[in-house]
Amino acid sequence: MNSMMLTALRLLTQREYSRQELTKRLQQQFSEAEVEVVVRECIEKKLLSDERFLESRIQHRISQGYGPQWIRQDLQSHQIDKELVAEMLAFDDDYWIEQASQLIARKYKNKDLKQHQQKLQRYLFQRGYSVAVIQKTLKRMLNVID
Repeated sequence: MNSMMLTALRLLTQREYSRQELTKRLQQQFSEAEVEVVVRECIEKKLLSDERFLESRIQHRISQGYGPQWIRQDLQSHQIDKELVAEMLAFDDDYWIEQASQLIARKYKNKDLKQHQQKLQRYLFQRGYSVAVIQKTLKRMLNVID
Protein backbone atom coordinates (compact mmCIF):
# COMPACT_ATOMS: atom_id res chain seq x y z
CA MET A 1 0.00 0.00 0.00
CA ASN A 2 1.44 3.37 -0.95
CA SER A 3 2.12 6.17 1.52
CA MET A 4 -0.69 8.37 0.23
CA MET A 5 -3.28 5.64 0.84
CA LEU A 6 -1.84 5.10 4.33
CA THR A 7 -2.11 8.83 5.00
CA ALA A 8 -5.73 8.82 3.78
CA LEU A 9 -6.56 5.82 5.98
CA ARG A 10 -4.91 7.44 8.99
CA LEU A 11 -7.01 10.57 8.48
CA LEU A 12 -10.23 8.60 7.92
CA THR A 13 -9.76 6.53 11.08
CA GLN A 14 -9.68 9.71 13.16
CA ARG A 15 -13.00 11.12 11.90
CA GLU A 16 -15.27 11.41 8.87
CA TYR A 17 -14.10 13.69 6.06
CA SER A 18 -15.93 15.12 3.07
CA ARG A 19 -14.48 14.35 -0.35
CA GLN A 20 -13.36 17.96 -0.77
CA GLU A 21 -11.80 18.10 2.69
CA LEU A 22 -9.80 14.88 2.26
CA THR A 23 -8.66 15.97 -1.20
CA LYS A 24 -7.42 19.28 0.19
CA ARG A 25 -5.57 17.59 3.06
CA LEU A 26 -3.84 15.08 0.76
CA GLN A 27 -2.89 17.76 -1.78
CA GLN A 28 -0.75 19.39 0.89
CA GLN A 29 1.66 16.46 0.58
CA PHE A 30 0.95 14.79 -2.78
CA SER A 31 0.25 15.70 -6.42
CA GLU A 32 -3.28 16.49 -7.55
CA ALA A 33 -3.51 13.60 -10.05
CA GLU A 34 -2.39 11.01 -7.49
CA VAL A 35 -4.76 12.38 -4.88
CA GLU A 36 -7.76 12.05 -7.20
CA VAL A 37 -6.99 8.36 -7.77
CA VAL A 38 -6.71 7.63 -4.03
CA VAL A 39 -9.85 9.61 -3.18
CA ARG A 40 -11.80 7.75 -5.87
CA GLU A 41 -10.50 4.44 -4.48
CA CYS A 42 -11.57 5.43 -0.96
CA ILE A 43 -15.06 6.21 -2.24
CA GLU A 44 -15.28 2.90 -4.14
CA LYS A 45 -14.23 0.99 -1.01
CA LYS A 46 -16.79 3.00 1.00
CA LEU A 47 -14.07 4.38 3.26
CA LEU A 48 -15.10 7.93 2.31
CA SER A 49 -18.72 9.06 2.15
CA ASP A 50 -20.17 12.57 1.99
CA GLU A 51 -23.40 11.17 3.49
CA ARG A 52 -21.59 9.77 6.53
CA PHE A 53 -19.63 13.00 6.85
CA LEU A 54 -22.90 14.99 6.80
CA GLU A 55 -24.54 12.77 9.42
CA SER A 56 -21.53 13.06 11.68
CA ARG A 57 -21.07 16.81 11.19
CA ILE A 58 -24.77 17.60 11.62
CA GLN A 59 -25.08 15.58 14.83
CA HIS A 60 -21.91 17.16 16.19
CA ARG A 61 -23.14 20.70 15.45
CA ILE A 62 -26.59 19.95 16.91
CA SER A 63 -24.94 18.67 20.09
CA GLN A 64 -23.06 21.99 20.25
CA GLY A 65 -26.40 23.84 20.15
CA TYR A 66 -26.42 25.10 16.56
CA GLY A 67 -29.58 25.43 14.50
CA PRO A 68 -30.28 24.47 10.89
CA GLN A 69 -29.33 27.76 9.27
CA TRP A 70 -25.93 27.89 11.00
CA ILE A 71 -25.26 24.24 10.15
CA ARG A 72 -26.25 24.77 6.51
CA GLN A 73 -23.85 27.71 6.31
CA ASP A 74 -21.08 25.66 7.92
CA LEU A 75 -21.56 22.85 5.39
CA GLN A 76 -21.35 25.16 2.37
CA SER A 77 -17.60 25.34 2.76
CA HIS A 78 -17.37 21.58 2.16
CA GLN A 79 -18.87 21.79 -1.35
CA ILE A 80 -21.49 19.12 -0.70
CA ASP A 81 -24.63 18.92 -2.81
CA LYS A 82 -27.17 21.42 -1.41
CA GLU A 83 -30.06 19.01 -1.95
CA LEU A 84 -28.30 16.36 0.14
CA VAL A 85 -27.69 18.91 2.89
CA ALA A 86 -31.34 20.01 2.80
CA GLU A 87 -32.47 16.38 2.96
CA MET A 88 -30.23 15.63 5.96
CA LEU A 89 -31.41 18.78 7.81
CA ALA A 90 -35.10 18.14 7.10
CA PHE A 91 -36.22 17.83 10.70
CA ASP A 92 -39.63 19.25 11.57
CA ASP A 93 -40.05 22.41 13.67
CA ASP A 94 -40.82 20.36 16.79
CA TYR A 95 -37.36 18.81 16.63
CA TRP A 96 -35.65 22.23 16.37
CA ILE A 97 -37.89 23.66 19.10
CA GLU A 98 -36.78 20.82 21.37
CA GLN A 99 -33.11 21.47 20.54
CA ALA A 100 -33.50 25.21 21.18
CA SER A 101 -35.33 24.50 24.45
CA GLN A 102 -32.51 22.26 25.64
CA LEU A 103 -29.97 24.92 24.70
CA ILE A 104 -31.85 27.58 26.67
CA ALA A 105 -32.26 25.26 29.63
CA ARG A 106 -28.50 24.63 29.70
CA LYS A 107 -27.46 28.24 29.26
CA TYR A 108 -30.10 29.94 31.41
CA LYS A 109 -30.85 27.25 33.99
CA ASN A 110 -31.12 29.52 37.03
CA LYS A 111 -32.21 32.77 35.39
CA ASP A 112 -35.59 34.40 34.87
CA LEU A 113 -36.34 33.79 31.19
CA LYS A 114 -38.91 36.60 30.98
CA GLN A 115 -36.23 39.13 31.93
CA HIS A 116 -33.85 37.76 29.29
CA GLN A 117 -36.35 37.28 26.45
CA GLN A 118 -34.68 39.61 23.93
CA LYS A 119 -31.26 38.29 24.82
CA LEU A 120 -32.53 34.74 24.24
CA GLN A 121 -33.97 35.70 20.86
CA ARG A 122 -30.65 37.17 19.72
CA TYR A 123 -28.73 34.21 21.09
CA LEU A 124 -30.90 31.65 19.28
CA PHE A 125 -30.85 33.68 16.08
CA GLN A 126 -27.03 33.83 16.15
CA ARG A 127 -27.02 30.06 16.68
CA GLY A 128 -28.94 29.57 13.42
CA TYR A 129 -32.53 29.07 14.51
CA SER A 130 -35.35 30.53 12.42
CA VAL A 131 -37.55 33.32 13.76
CA ALA A 132 -40.57 30.98 13.76
CA VAL A 133 -38.73 28.34 15.82
CA ILE A 134 -37.43 30.99 18.23
CA GLN A 135 -40.91 32.40 18.80
CA LYS A 136 -42.44 28.95 19.34
CA THR A 137 -39.62 27.94 21.67
CA LEU A 138 -39.88 31.04 23.83
CA LYS A 139 -43.68 30.82 23.93
CA ARG A 140 -43.42 27.19 25.03
CA MET A 141 -40.74 27.86 27.65
CA LEU A 142 -42.41 30.98 29.06
CA ASN A 143 -45.74 29.16 29.34
CA VAL A 144 -44.06 26.39 31.28
CA ILE A 145 -42.71 28.93 33.77
CA ASP A 146 -46.08 30.73 34.30
